[in-house]
This record gives sequence, structure tokens and C-alpha cells, in this order.
Amino acid sequence: MELFLTLFSFATLLINSEIYTAIGRFFYETKEFEEKRKLISSGLIITLFLAIVVVVILHFFSDYILKYYIRDISQFNFYFIGIFYVFFNAISTYLSVIPRYDNKAKIFTIINILAVLVKIFTILFFLFYLDFGLISVILGHLFQVIFSTICFIFINKNYIKFSIELNYITKIIKYSGRLIPYIFLIGFWEPFSRFLLVDYFSNSQIGLLNFTLRLASLLELINTAIHMTWMPLLFENKDNENFKSDTVKISHSISVLILSIIIIFSLASPEIISLINANEFKDSMFILNLILLLNYFKIMVRMRGYLPYTNNKVYILSLAQLLSYIISGLFLLYFKNEFGILGMAFFIMLPSAINYLFLTLYTSFQGQISFLSSKENILLFFCFCLSFIFFLSENFFIRYFLIGIVFLFLIVENKFFKMTFKLIAESKKK
Repeated sequence: MELFLTLFSFATLLINSEIYTAIGRFFYETKEFEEKRKLISSGLIITLFLAIVVVVILHFFSDYILKYYIRDISQFNFYFIGIFYVFFNAISTYLSVIPRYDNKAKIFTIINILAVLVKIFTILFFLFYLDFGLISVILGHLFQVIFSTICFIFINKNYIKFSIELNYITKIIKYSGRLIPYIFLIGFWEPFSRFLLVDYFSNSQIGLLNFTLRLASLLELINTAIHMTWMPLLFENKDNENFKSDTVKISHSISVLILSIIIIFSLASPEIISLINANEFKDSMFILNLILLLNYFKIMVRMRGYLPYTNNKVYILSLAQLLSYIISGLFLLYFKNEFGILGMAFFIMLPSAINYLFLTLYTSFQGQISFLSSKENILLFFCFCLSFIFFLSENFFIRYFLIGIVFLFLIVENKFFKMTFKLIAESKKK
């Protein structure tokens, strides 16, 4: 199942090729509605073309993929449905960004909620009523993306015009084409890093890691939400006079809030693990903070490593990603036997941390903007130290005393959080 999801995710990533990012980059610079329609339609034509190419390749090489990658040729039906899922998921993903850029975030949210409900209902119907087994899952995902594709076509019908505009197609390809290496690096690293982990660590350690990743998925939801909100705000307000100062204030408040959540969640993890009756994974409390930091760095790099997107030097993203993967690979190669599960979690977190550091420094120096904050640095240092705190003591009273201090800190910071939400609201109105 995991191999299929990795394959389908990479195929969708390849089809979209950050075309929707290129649309966002030029959407607010294009003032006339007719020109915006040409821009969006050109992006859709490119997406459709790439979708057809990737689907044909997946179908043509199906036997090889099932035999050598999935290693189970009996899963052809699952794979065949997955090909349709990839096609509609890519189209839906592209179309879904338009309401966000067009200040229709509520419609976007409603469609996504309804699509999730369609998925749940479909899975339950095929699983329990028709007894389709595991294939019910991929059918649920397929019906979800078909539903959302239809909805987004209807919502965006005024922007869709099937005419070939070579100047816009060229403009989009020039921007997103430079992101292709970045996309391939991301798509390559996930299965490759999994291969390294399986090769260097035991099944029980990998099981512990998988459980911790699921436990930390809370921040993945926050990551997705901020990505959906931030990119339109970035492209719409990048030329505003107060953009830099507002970005510093907003990112600082978001950073402090997320780091506080990580500390509280990590310190309370023994009780959370016990509550969900997963005591066999109790040792995940030693690495949960590092896995949560993985998502923290993913969130913050969107907000602070933005300059390559706005100055059209997107090749910097590929350089940062490549550097982070090389350093992480070397870390695992030389220290795989030194730190046990801590080393495993650090290896998972390290690429995001290096990527964040590289792109934030680039944005700071080239964009003449400072994100330095003593409060953040103290909280971040404490987050890294949580693993060692658990090694020294799991005392209930010490942990909840520290949680109490963090809550008091959040109460003191409350006025800054209110200011942040006010700034975001004002940015949306501009």
C-alpha cells in the first residue's frame, strides 16, 4: 500500500510540476480578467498534456512497475484504478489553487470538506456493502478527486478557455521548468531514504518511526493549511511596502506557537500513547520532538525561505534541497551505529532543517530581512533537548511543571498572536 501511495504521489507531483506555483507568481501581476483567463487556461493545458503523458507511461510500463517496484503483479486492478486517480488528482490539485488566488478560500474549504466526506462514504460503501477489500481505499480516493475536479471546474468555469496562448505557456514553462530538478529530488529522496532506513535499522525501529510519524501528523495538517494560506498572501503582497515587516511579525508568532505546541505535545506524549493504547510504542516519546520539528521546519521554510519564488531564482530551491540530502546521507553513513533511534529520527528531520537554514539565510541576506528572535531560539533549543530530558527523567510532575510554564508563556504572548491574525486578515483584504 505504501509503495503505491509513494508512486502515485510522485506521479502527481511530476504532472503538476509546480505549474500552480507559476500561476500564483504571475496571477496578481496580470491585471485584466481576460489575461488572467489566458494564464490559467494555459496552465491547465500544460497540466492536461503532462497528465496524459504520465498516465500513458504508467500504463505502458505497468508490468515492469508491478514486477520490480511493487513486486506483486497480482495488484494490477489496484494499480489500474490508481492511474485514473493520478490523472484526476493532478487536475484537481491544479484547479484547487485558483479559488485561493481569487480570494475564495471559503469555497475551497467547503469543496475539500465535501470531497473528504465523499471519500469516507465511498470507502465504507465498497468495503462493507460490496466487500471489495483493500481496493475500496483507492476507489474512495478516486471518487474524492473526481468529485473535487467537477466542483472546481464549475467554480472556475469563467477562467477556463481552451485556447493555446504560446506566450503564457512559454512564461509558465520557463518558471516551473526550473523547478523540475527540485521536484525530482523530492520524489527520489522519499523512497531512497526509506530504503536506507530499512537497510540500516531493525523492523522494530522502523515500526517505532512509522508510529511516531503518524502521531506527529497533527503538524502536517497545520503545514498544509499554512501552505494553502501563505502562498497566495506571498504573491499578492510581495510588493507592498510593509511586506517584510509583516512577514517577520507573522512568522515569529507562528513559529512561537508551533514550537510551544511541540513542547507541550512531546512532554505529554507518555499519557497520549497510553490513552490510545499503544504502550508497545512507548519509546516514541524519545524521538517525537525531532519528528515534530521535521514539520516545523517545513512550515517555516514556506514563510521565511520565500525569496527564490519571488525573484524568479527558483533553481536555488534545488540547490538547497540537494545540499540537505547530501549532508543527511553522509550523516547516516557515518553515524548510523552511534545514536540508535535518535540517529534515525535525526536523519529524518535533518533535510528539512538544513533546507530551512539555507533558504532562510538566502532570503535574509539577499532580501535584507532579519528573522532572528531570542524567544524562538530558546524554544527551539528546548525542543531539541526534550529527548535528553526524557532520558534523564520521565517524572510526571517535572513534565507538567514545564508544560505549565509554556502555557504561561503563551498567555503572555497572546497579544502578539492577536496582532498576527489581524495582519493576516488585513493582508487578505488588500
